[in-house]
Amino acid sequence: MMKSKKFKFSEEQKERIRLAVADLEAASSGEIVPYYTAQSDDYEVARWKMAAVFGFLGALILGLASYFWLLPFSLTPFEDALFFILLMFLGFIIPLVYPAVSRSMVDSTIMKQKVFDRATTVFLEEEIFKTRDRTGVLIYISALEREVVVLADSGINKKVKPEDWQKIVNLVIAGIKANKVDEGLVNAIQACKKLLLDNGFTVRPDDKNELPDNLRLED
Repeated sequence: MMKSKKFKFSEEQKERIRLAVADLEAASSGEIVPYYTAQSDDYEVARWKMAAVFGFLGALILGLASYFWLLPFSLTPFEDALFFILLMFLGFIIPLVYPAVSRSMVDSTIMKQKVFDRATTVFLEEEIFKTRDRTGVLIYISALEREVVVLADSGINKKVKPEDWQKIVNLVIAGIKANKVDEGLVNAIQACKKLLLDNGFTVRPDDKNELPDNLRLED
């Protein structure tokens, strides 16, 4: 599993990734779009769950304190309500300040689906489907959820097997585990180049660069 800490790309690292994409596209008809985001959803449900947990803990604390006479003073109903509201507010904002908390409040299956849905949206937003031979490929990394998704257009998926893309995903994850996201991406892009060439996706004489080569970054 990859670390959820957001990776900061230097200009040199971004350039390495861009050059790897350019190298692939100079030899093959593929168009690669590397995309990195901090998280794929804001997970509002996690904030409400954390607020409910803090509210429950507040009730438990007050109940035990009252039962065992632990408070040297009694609280008015208004003060009780204010205490609950403050605790619930604290619980609500914690996932905003520390997004990684969301992982403990949201089912992993839901997170996987959110990542896939966002990757699909990015595929459309970046117009990866518009290449002449439908040979676009998205390498999508979502840091919070610790997920990598590779989506290829129909022209490529006619020949490339799903398990081949998993090998690309594994290369990205290996780089992230070592806190070298740029290296993982470069290795994955180079592996994509070989995969495309092995399946006959060679560059055309009149080939044009249909998609920008740069790494896309989303906060």
